[in-house]
Amino acid sequence: MTKFRTLRAGICISLVLLGGRADIDLAAQANLSPVPAKELVRIRAEEANLTAIAVLAVSDKGVLAVSQRRDGQVRLFSPTGRPVATLGRSGAGPWEFRRLDALGWVGDTLWVADQALKRITTFHASGASGEMTELPLQVTARSITTMRFMFPIISARLPDGTLLVQASGLPLPEGSQPNPVMNDPRYALRVSSEGSLQRIIGTDPPDSCRRARGADGTTLSSSICPRKVVATRPDGSRRVLLTAAVTSRGLGNYQVLAVNASGDTLYRRTYSVPLARISGPGRDSLLEGVGESNGMMSSSDIPYYYAPLHEAQLGPDGELWIALNGGHNVLREWQRLDPRGRPLPSVWIPRAAKVMALESRGAWAVVTDDNGFQDIVLYGAPPP
Repeated sequence: MTKFRTLRAGICISLVLLGGRADIDLAAQANLSPVPAKELVRIRAEEANLTAIAVLAVSDKGVLAVSQRRDGQVRLFSPTGRPVATLGRSGAGPWEFRRLDALGWVGDTLWVADQALKRITTFHASGASGEMTELPLQVTARSITTMRFMFPIISARLPDGTLLVQASGLPLPEGSQPNPVMNDPRYALRVSSEGSLQRIIGTDPPDSCRRARGADGTTLSSSICPRKVVATRPDGSRRVLLTAAVTSRGLGNYQVLAVNASGDTLYRRTYSVPLARISGPGRDSLLEGVGESNGMMSSSDIPYYYAPLHEAQLGPDGELWIALNGGHNVLREWQRLDPRGRPLPSVWIPRAAKVMALESRGAWAVVTDDNGFQDIVLYGAPPP
């Protein structure tokens, strides 16, 4: 922890609110220095016999669900990291999984989405089996819009069984030419379990990272290219869209738009953060094997600064954690916003830790060691 405190004193990043409401205390916000996150719980891979982890979800009571794609199983752990139950197995029969794509909690019910088998399976927090329902193969929307929605991907399941999905939208008639897939806007939709469109929650803008020249193109990594970031509560109660931009003065702006399950705006705020500059050798490494001759990307396409933000996670009460790209090469700063979008003290978490779920105590993350073993760690955060 000594190293954390030293770094905090030397390289803290303060956020300045650009477009917020008048009730925000700007002076108080400027003094919200990052604090080191404390390790509260560690589930060791070897002791718990964990394999590669793709998805985590934590219930409001702190029960942790861990996907194990290699085994086709979901493991449940208590808030203190004690094994509780093992759910499912690899296969295509009842209570079996072929591909664990997404999971989440609605109260004490865990839902697990399997896009390969096109179904959702539910379990109780005790491990008892629930029900199996089909995932919609397409979204029908004749009575609401003339858009045709393709490739729905589930992001949340609401208590009444309706779904929040992301889908590509194509205009009708059938002969209309779509934009390139990488630039298609994505639509956030609320649909019935049968796939009937109930509401359009929002439209996510296309990423601006496509670098296309001629017939081909390439996409820059999210660490150097400002992209939209989406975070959704697994119970569908809240969804946020973050869009970022880089200025020429070494500042980055990002806007946070939070909506509820009906698409109503909860808040919209814009923030500014100082950007971390990409070193000369770093830019050179990005350009290795890429130049004017291949017709795809040149040095003019490589930015001089890292993008403002990296990813985001939503907590059970609507608290938002945003991973910034600036900071230190060992630690990453996670900016925190309360349910109304007001800044909270941000925290330092090791960059090697991949944060995958939030709860009232802090953030659950996966930490991979040099041998490829993945421990699960709960990092605590200061109270609001």
